Amino acid sequence: MNRIILAALLAAGVALSAQAQTYQDSGGTVVPGVVPIQPGVGPLFTSANPGKISGSFSASLSGFQPTPSYASLSVGATSSRVALPSGTVVVVYNTGTNAAYVTIGGASVTATTSNDFVPAGGWMAFAVGSSAYLAGIETAGATTLNLSGGSGLPTGACCAAGGAGSGSNASVGSTGSAVPGSATLGGMSVGGTMTAMPGTSNGLKIDGSAVTQPVSAASLPLPTGAATAAGQPTVAGSGSTTSGQTGNLDMAAVTSSSPAYTNGQTNALSLTTAGALRVDGSAVTQPVSAASLPLPSGAATAANQTSWQGAAGSAAPSNASYAGARAQNAEPTPTSNGNLTGLAVGLEGKLITLPFANKENMVRGSASQTGTSATTLIAAQGSGVKIYVTGVQCKNSGSTTTIVTLNDTETTGSGTVLIVPTLGGDNEVYQTPLAVAANTALTFTPSAASSTIYCNAQGYSGS
Repeated sequence: MNRIILAALLAAGVALSAQAQTYQDSGGTVVPGVVPIQPGVGPLFTSANPGKISGSFSASLSGFQPTPSYASLSVGATSSRVALPSGTVVVVYNTGTNAAYVTIGGASVTATTSNDFVPAGGWMAFAVGSSAYLAGIETAGATTLNLSGGSGLPTGACCAAGGAGSGSNASVGSTGSAVPGSATLGGMSVGGTMTAMPGTSNGLKIDGSAVTQPVSAASLPLPTGAATAAGQPTVAGSGSTTSGQTGNLDMAAVTSSSPAYTNGQTNALSLTTAGALRVDGSAVTQPVSAASLPLPSGAATAANQTSWQGAAGSAAPSNASYAGARAQNAEPTPTSNGNLTGLAVGLEGKLITLPFANKENMVRGSASQTGTSATTLIAAQGSGVKIYVTGVQCKNSGSTTTIVTLNDTETTGSGTVLIVPTLGGDNEVYQTPLAVAANTALTFTPSAASSTIYCNAQGYSGS
């Protein structure tokens, strides 16, 4: 029963299918089967029978949206590459000052000057596809590429390449810089037609011959009254004849009486009819008396001068110059040989003379010794300061005569010596002070041991 029903349904389907494949021709006759469709012949939507479609199409395209993901590539004269940032579209920005040539590809991709061109300040977008790297190269100088990964359609325009297939914009360079890789062609109008200015390897053609053009200053036209040599002022010597000389003379107005001038106006100098220049309205010599000149208070008149000279044996003058000196309680800083310096006095005003010094600079000391070691009498006085010894007294209380040696810089190299006998002494006064090396203590050294050697020393410190 089921088979009978299925066979009936199949028969009905075949009948419907056959009916669907029949159509009426242009004359209204029903034609069974498959036949060409008018007005063409053959299958529909072919070049011979294209068919016809009417209606409208619409789509929504989004602009470029960064992933965001970025990369940067420094471009030089040899090809370099960088991994592409993530995204289906990558926009390449040339942020440098020179053009670059770029291409995308695999890990070994290399750029050449035949690749896509990105001008300085411009950009280009790439559909990434299976590429993973971008390579770049330049020919005019290093530049930098910034890469932005994302999706969508990049829009806008910037820094289009120069026309006529030049491949780059015309470059403008500063004075003294290297010649740019491209530049704007200079032209001119000839009979209404734009024509490039002609040139040769030697320069710009100015007359069509491209040869050096002689120029003679003698043939140049000069305006009337031009400053030629003949029109220059004459160099005249003192007392020379005025006639025939050229140049400007200072002139003045000649009047029989003094002119009247108005404040704030410019006027000529005034001469008398005798040729005298009026300087004060009288045109006569003006007497000047020094006695009538006003002097400032306390001016150095004769009455205020100091008398400082007098004959030998004459009375002291009533006025005299005061001779001053530098009061000090310490040794001053030494000056250089031949330099001027002032006299020095103590704080009480007494003149200081060598071999003695300020009482503040006087030093003294005493010590004793039973052996033969060097013993300090006066301590070192500091950096650059010496001890000058004016007197030494030594006494021997033992039973052995002893020689005592001081450590002054006496030229024999052994220092000054004192002979100190048994139960006796040696007292020395040095009119020429003994000098000890700078920043060195004054010491005495017995030549032999004795029960006790006592020594005293006096002097002063200085440079």
